[in-house]
Amino acid sequence: MNLSNYLKYFVIDEGHWYISKVKQITSGSIQQMAISLKIINDLMGVGVLKGSEPVEQFQKFADSGQTKLFDFRKSIRSDDRILQTFLSIQFLLHDLIDQQHLQSTNPKKHKTFLAIQKDFLDGATFQDLCNTYTRNLLERELAIYYRNFHSWLSKFGFLYEHRHRFNLTEAGTLFIEAVDQEDKSDAVFLNQIRKYQIWNPTIKIKYNSYKVIPYYALLQVISRLENQSLTKEEYVLFVSKLKSHSEKSIGEVIDLIINFREYSKKELDKYINKIKSLDKKEFPERARTNYERILDSFSKEIIAYTFGGIYTISRGRGEYLIRITDPELAQKELKAFEESPGYIEIIKQEDWIIHYGSLGGLSLNQLVEIYLNEGRNEKDILSLIPRKKEEVEKEVFDKLYEKDIENYYVNNIAELGPTYEVVKDPHNGQQFATHIGYIVDFPWFSRHLLR
Repeated sequence: MNLSNYLKYFVIDEGHWYISKVKQITSGSIQQMAISLKIINDLMGVGVLKGSEPVEQFQKFADSGQTKLFDFRKSIRSDDRILQTFLSIQFLLHDLIDQQHLQSTNPKKHKTFLAIQKDFLDGATFQDLCNTYTRNLLERELAIYYRNFHSWLSKFGFLYEHRHRFNLTEAGTLFIEAVDQEDKSDAVFLNQIRKYQIWNPTIKIKYNSYKVIPYYALLQVISRLENQSLTKEEYVLFVSKLKSHSEKSIGEVIDLIINFREYSKKELDKYINKIKSLDKKEFPERARTNYERILDSFSKEIIAYTFGGIYTISRGRGEYLIRITDPELAQKELKAFEESPGYIEIIKQEDWIIHYGSLGGLSLNQLVEIYLNEGRNEKDILSLIPRKKEEVEKEVFDKLYEKDIENYYVNNIAELGPTYEVVKDPHNGQQFATHIGYIVDFPWFSRHLLR
């Protein structure tokens, strides 16, 4: 595709390397996110019981009278607006919200939120605050802070919810452990950025034609460009539209950038203006053109995808240049990517969370299991994990053999003994926490020894 043909493609395609816009990604904000996760976990995490300080604080605030509950975790849902308001106030008290920015942009709201913090510290309940400031303000304008933090933490694989109950992932547990150590919290976050892929089930379906891990795709492109550098305009126009790690796709983007660099400054501006004019003509209902929308996302995307010390980013006189300054580390990362499964197509959000929230990602065994459960055949699975052909073939054979055995005994349970019965729960079917998974429930044994 040449630059002329690319004009219309760019305008029509609405996707790009989307990332959550809740937080600017810096070492400081990453540490703030670790603190917010600890605050949430101290109240809602596994093992939190009635009587802990955060639970008692919340129950007084909620004026709930739930003193007889032996397990607080079972009594509260993450979509509870009183809970969200309580946690948002905690974030304010721990200086996790940029209150200086709030003061400069909305001094009236800033003054109100300061008053709310004072009233809370003086012992005000949720109903007291509703009476003073209105329930609408608390639930819509204050509790949004919790929802924003929750969105960021879940999109980067630190927490997940099942039936509105909060759960930490392996990455989330490590993130909390690193809460007071900036270098360690940065390392945990980098591990998540290395696995962040588009598309995944936590983002809009309109991005599902994208099958890239941006951290590595960016390296693949920049490492092959002259001076191993990239401008803001080149990222917005070309790199952010890269949809796969195939040699053909990467080659096309590189060719477009090379041709784009032959333009004079005047020609570059003309090309960009032509794209914006065509967008307004073809899609007058859009609030912003594709170029303007991706340009607005650029700063947060590029900070995330260049995280980890391989690049330097220089700004000045309207220019923005991303350059590889540690080529040895860049090559080491690319080699690691070549030896990995690469982009992993996962449809169910629960499966994605297991992968993204685990420190090492899903094993090949687990991936094959997921794909077989989705009804895919061996040919489909090989196309999804092309770098591991021999291992995939063996895993598929083993899993199909395993399922044949499982299905036989599920349908012929009496052959194992008159007291055995097929397990109907949990929700994940026949698979349990052993290599093959126990197929039946040994009633007395499971009730008395496996608790």
